[in-house]
Amino acid sequence: MGHSQGTLIALLAQALLMDKGQRCADTLILVDSPYSVLPKVTPKDHDTLATLIGIVSAVTQTPHAQPPLSALRDIKTYGGRSGPRWSPTQGSRPDKIGNHTVFPERDNRGKVYVYFCPDDTTVALDDVQGIGTYGVPDATPDGRPAMTALQSLGFYQRLWTKRQRDGEPVLVGKSPQPEFIRAPGEHRYPGASMLIGVASQAPIAKGQERLINAEALTPPHAPQMFGGEAIQGSPTTAGLDKPDEVAKSIALGKDAATFLWIRMPVEYDAPNTTQQEALARFNGLTEDPEDHTRAVRKGAARTRTSSF
Repeated sequence: MGHSQGTLIALLAQALLMDKGQRCADTLILVDSPYSVLPKVTPKDHDTLATLIGIVSAVTQTPHAQPPLSALRDIKTYGGRSGPRWSPTQGSRPDKIGNHTVFPERDNRGKVYVYFCPDDTTVALDDVQGIGTYGVPDATPDGRPAMTALQSLGFYQRLWTKRQRDGEPVLVGKSPQPEFIRAPGEHRYPGASMLIGVASQAPIAKGQERLINAEALTPPHAPQMFGGEAIQGSPTTAGLDKPDEVAKSIALGKDAATFLWIRMPVEYDAPNTTQQEALARFNGLTEDPEDHTRAVRKGAARTRTSSF
């Protein structure tokens, strides 16, 4: 599995293995890939579509058969990779409340998957237009078969999006079918920002579809597209990440940066206390570094209160 630029490394690794006549990876999963098959954004005289088809063919044409799935049923050879409820044809998993869901098992060896998200704004840049945002079209703008050629080789796509349609999330794992990457009423640009989109992104045509041909899941599930943000996004707005230590240091050096400054208690006696003394005193209240501050500054004096 590779993510973003890691997908390019994964594809390059397969090409190197092909050149050496060695076996490729059993399965490739390419997530949010900047790889593009569109002629106008790929280097001149570089046929990236043919390259992708060649790599996919190498990965999928002769799936590695060892160990056979039946060996994972044998207590002597299963190696801890299966459980008593598992068989080569079906497995089971507990849901959030502990009930077991039975699902058809499959052998993923000899397959290539693309997981793409039409909300990805980085891979959507004008000079990238990667399959990680736009997916693989049935055909390229110049008429060459793309997904039409790849789907018969063991190449699969899944769509992940924070968008909702008819008030419901777009489920991952529905039966294979064409799916809108921009349904009627949805924004023209990934990220839903007209200003940023016009300046730097390739638009998505209204009603544009992609063939989502990856296997159905039991049950299909709503994708969890948020996690770890300081301010969580919504189906129509982006979230905001918590700044890391480098970003904090840069921001503290900018007069225009805005922070939620907290007034220190009056006993800090700001007129007679230096900023360094106030900083040391405040951080000395606890040993937990998460409760420490990195900077103090003087504000306008207030009656009976500290100016820090």
